[in-house]
Amino acid sequence: ILDAGRKEALEASQNALIDDPEQRRQELIAAGQDSVRVEAKMFVDEWPADLTSNLDEMDKFNAAFVLALRAALATIMRQPLDHTFAEDVVLKLSSAAAAVGSEAALASISAMATIFAALPSVEEVQDGSNVSTTAAPVEEKYETDAQVVYEWLKGISEDPYNIQSLFLTEELKVELRRSTRLEPL
Repeated sequence: ILDAGRKEALEASQNALIDDPEQRRQELIAAGQDSVRVEAKMFVDEWPADLTSNLDEMDKFNAAFVLALRAALATIMRQPLDHTFAEDVVLKLSSAAAAVGSEAALASISAMATIFAALPSVEEVQDGSNVSTTAAPVEEKYETDAQVVYEWLKGISEDPYNIQSLFLTEELKVELRRSTRLEPL
């Protein structure tokens, strides 16, 4: 017997937006929610001098990168924003001693991203319609299968020039511009 009201209240609390991301992460961990953890890196030719010489500017940019990465991953991976987290941000300068074209020769920023799979809605459970699809949905649906999210991320990491990778790159650029628009570098 399915108590639809109780299930709906549980889903609302699991997928609801809250102000404290760390508290939300702890709730999802305590609930045993499936998750995927991955390192995200962005490479650039060189960082602006203001960013690398001023700790306040670096902290602001790191915070903006976290917000942008969370928003981009949530959009591309079809997850609620409060199920997507980023931490351990590291800004690196380029290395002149490294071989040209290698990752070490490029300036970069990296973060660890964690994506918790969304819970299916009550209607999806009752209808049995929470099956993953690869086509874009007519209405907004969250991906509820952590394995599908993992496979999307695996595909992006294996081929950084496939369609999903390019969409993620563009979404990250848009979100990074949005989060730094009031204080551009």
